[in-house]
Amino acid sequence: MIYRPYGKTGFSSSLLGMGCMRLPQDPQTHQIDKEKAVAVIRHAIDSGINYCDTAYAYPGSEETLGLALRDGYREKVKIATKVPPREIKKKEDVREKLLIELERLGVPYVDFYLIHRVESTTWQQIKEMGIVEALDELKKEGLCKGVGFSYHDTFEVFEEVLNYYPWDMCQVQQNYLDWDREVTERGIRLAGEKGVALVIMEPLRGGALVNVPQEVKDLFAAYPEQRTQIDWAFRYLYNFPEISCILSGMNSIEMVDENVSYFSDENDVKPNCLSQADVEMLHEAKAILDRKMRVLCTGCFYCMPCPNGVGIPGLFQLYNNGSVFDDWAGSKATYKRYLTIGIKRADACVGCGLCESHCPQHISIIEKLKEVHAALAE
Repeated sequence: MIYRPYGKTGFSSSLLGMGCMRLPQDPQTHQIDKEKAVAVIRHAIDSGINYCDTAYAYPGSEETLGLALRDGYREKVKIATKVPPREIKKKEDVREKLLIELERLGVPYVDFYLIHRVESTTWQQIKEMGIVEALDELKKEGLCKGVGFSYHDTFEVFEEVLNYYPWDMCQVQQNYLDWDREVTERGIRLAGEKGVALVIMEPLRGGALVNVPQEVKDLFAAYPEQRTQIDWAFRYLYNFPEISCILSGMNSIEMVDENVSYFSDENDVKPNCLSQADVEMLHEAKAILDRKMRVLCTGCFYCMPCPNGVGIPGLFQLYNNGSVFDDWAGSKATYKRYLTIGIKRADACVGCGLCESHCPQHISIIEKLKEVHAALAE
């Protein structure tokens, strides 16, 4: 496992981090399968991962991580968790939320406490309520050792947030599909200049950079240097010396083993490892994906549950599959079958907009669901 400085904190983080949002679930209850999840988390730690990320808003995640960190595992890792600003009504609520999270985790403090999903629509309210100052007080009290924020929005707002407070870390979405979206490569450089540890989420774009269309597979296959789709996606990120940790939501021991293999000396993991030709090839892959993907959904499920029972992420995946893999017939057949097996289709959306207020990708979900139905209904 490769380790990198975690900003100016003095901690050396494993370059691969354990994301605890997509832990294995029981197929019957759709709740976290705690026995399997604990085994996955502990296997990740035994494999050299020393950074675990969770959040108040991830159902069952904090409790499960707490179980996994018993029996001496807590001492081997740093914990990062998050306060949900949308549930904060006054500054004092931040402390109350953290105390709940500490109880869930079974620990007296967390290593890094983040404001969850800072974006242009919430930033002004976060400042007015004094949430940043509340985190600073918790750090002085010792309930958290460092403070940061996770972010989904443009570079301009990111720059403002980054300059507001001497953050210990920040967590952003980045991958070769989003290099010109979200914080962009400029944001990565800026965080590095300030000595703020940079943690990456969605490195594989919710699987979109794993299950790529044939055109991208052909592009990789024709390239002189042979690597897997996953390898190229991770490689794009650890090319940046500013990046401290790359999170992956691993839900099986096999996935942990595969991902760990990409973060070793044998794989030539180092800053500035991409040639200009490599970068141009990845930009070409991005152009193909931008053309083929109909909805830039990562499958994070923040939009769920829908009050009317519409399975939004699954419908978007079906729509993307038709376009990305040129399998419109298959997607249409599945969509038609939904009528007979009781799964609500896209036209069941009543336009309440609750999902859009929760979407970190800022997708116009209501309009996109109309697109889904127009494309797949027969």
